[in-house]
Amino acid sequence: MPAPSAESVYLFRHALLRDAAYQLQLPSDRTKLHRLAFELLLFITPSPEMDAVAAEVADHARLAGDLPPELQRAEIDLLVRAEAFVYGRQSAQATLPLADRILAHPLSDVTLRHRISASKALALGNLGRIQEATELQEKCLGAARADGGAAMPELLISASLLALRTGRVAEGTSMLEEALRLLPPGDSKRAARRATALLNLGVLHLEQGRPGEARPFLLEARELALRTGDPRTAALSALNLAGARAAMGEGDAKRDFEECLRLCQSARSRAGEMNARVNLCSHAVSSGDYQAAREHALRIQDLARETGLVRYEVMALLELSRISRRSGAPEAARALTQQALALCEVMRNPVLTASARCERALQARMAGDEAGASREWAAAQVALGSTSGFAVGVRARLDEDCDLAGVEHFAWRPGTR
Repeated sequence: MPAPSAESVYLFRHALLRDAAYQLQLPSDRTKLHRLAFELLLFITPSPEMDAVAAEVADHARLAGDLPPELQRAEIDLLVRAEAFVYGRQSAQATLPLADRILAHPLSDVTLRHRISASKALALGNLGRIQEATELQEKCLGAARADGGAAMPELLISASLLALRTGRVAEGTSMLEEALRLLPPGDSKRAARRATALLNLGVLHLEQGRPGEARPFLLEARELALRTGDPRTAALSALNLAGARAAMGEGDAKRDFEECLRLCQSARSRAGEMNARVNLCSHAVSSGDYQAAREHALRIQDLARETGLVRYEVMALLELSRISRRSGAPEAARALTQQALALCEVMRNPVLTASARCERALQARMAGDEAGASREWAAAQVALGSTSGFAVGVRARLDEDCDLAGVEHFAWRPGTR
């Protein structure tokens, strides 16, 4: 084992000394020092830089004991900024402790609690904790209706995402439509919320194989996002418009998605970046450029682990499996698909589960195991169930792979197209 460097030894010992010095302080002195640090940091930190350090600054308030009302207000303002910062970066794991602190704060009002509860529920869903997320969202929606419904649009948009990701398409669609009714086009104060609802409804139509119906929702979402100065929603709208064009055979798909990748990176939308890379990876696989495809898939996997967005890790694993299978590494393909299926059991996402089962079915067929292929294929169709509209993309990709492998296409049940 190599000897540690002088720098690493110094840093390790320095951390111990720092902790020891902290513990040697009397509790009352520590409390005074934390309050002093909190007030100083509030005073000297420039506003544009505060979002990135808001959680750390607010920690001083947490450890400063009883605070006067003006400092309590500063504390909750910082917590809200910190939560918005990590939420915008799609960091589900970091969202949870901040949400809990805001919900427990004495100055947290009803509207803020509803909004933060919705954010927490979505983070739980992104981490695969579906049961907790669903229960919290149902509680939020019930409380919001009882309080007069001021927070309903935002709660409905958040709840619809979880519903759609768990295969409850009709319920998710209904939620988005209700949100749009509560957010009329002329309401300039809530235009950003309307843009988000339109984006999600456009994505829903696109994923169900209706790119023509998706386009007007996505166009309006992009226009509203640009008007309200929301680069993230504008970038995601542009990304899905590129997907609609590709589905309709219009434009240059690779060029469109590369441009969208740059937009999402500029807007610091890591979910958008992963979406763009998923499309670029799929395009590269279909074109036989496995090196480029692997680079995109590995980057998706890294981002998914950084943000805690499990569904993107599943997508990355399935793309890596597809690359391995098509480049003559069946054992690696099987291992990667098994990892994806294990995560699907946590996520309870029917589309990803069906995609993983389809991949396993094709692997079995290519190995001459027709009985195994039939079992996996049946399991894929069961997973799709009532979400059969989503089967459009799954089928197109599988048919392409069957052609490449020189094996027969699977026979789809009526109604799964």
